[in-house]
Amino acid sequence: MKCLSAIIPVSLLLAAATAMATPVPNLYTNVSNLTSSDTTTVTINNAGEATSFTTGVKASTLYAATLLLDTVSGPTLVVHPNAVVGYDAYIYSNASGAPGSLLYSLTGESAFSNKSLVTFPAPANSTLAADTTYWLVLKTAQTGYTGEWEATAVNSSTTPVDWSIPGGEVNLGGGSSANTPLFDIVVTPEPGTMALAGLGGLGLMIFRRRA
Repeated sequence: MKCLSAIIPVSLLLAAATAMATPVPNLYTNVSNLTSSDTTTVTINNAGEATSFTTGVKASTLYAATLLLDTVSGPTLVVHPNAVVGYDAYIYSNASGAPGSLLYSLTGESAFSNKSLVTFPAPANSTLAADTTYWLVLKTAQTGYTGEWEATAVNSSTTPVDWSIPGGEVNLGGGSSANTPLFDIVVTPEPGTMALAGLGGLGLMIFRRRA
């Protein structure tokens, strides 16, 4: 019986460690302007169109970006299903108020109907630093095709107190406008916060077993 009592806490430790290794993320929409009226559109090509957002006082891990998009048109303006040609999304750094260097390539999307909310998942460990401006960039997946990103002339963002959407858009091929593409940014808690929560749960399990 003594051997069994020694094995049980070890099995609890292994189970807890496995759960911590593959946690189900708690997701938070940290910045969004999707409640704005989509009164206009921004034309997307393979050069890329960008709009910025600024993080708050804590670092976080990017989980996904969701954009309000239309399907892609071909060189002869024939609408193609996005199973043929879709969009790719990216996160860029900020360089003097414009997109700088490519940081993260989000998972491309190629199948949706006209005017749909489309989610672009981020790769693992896509860290967003605190108090930092980033650019969300959208491109058509092939040259010679154009698409439409729904936008607003009156930006109305829904964010925590310390996140923001400055508004406006920039074309990576040149040019800009005051219209703001519609999107949201979904994040998970800081890795350190998740680890502490896991350790706290593990401690509670061991305490209850001893009691």
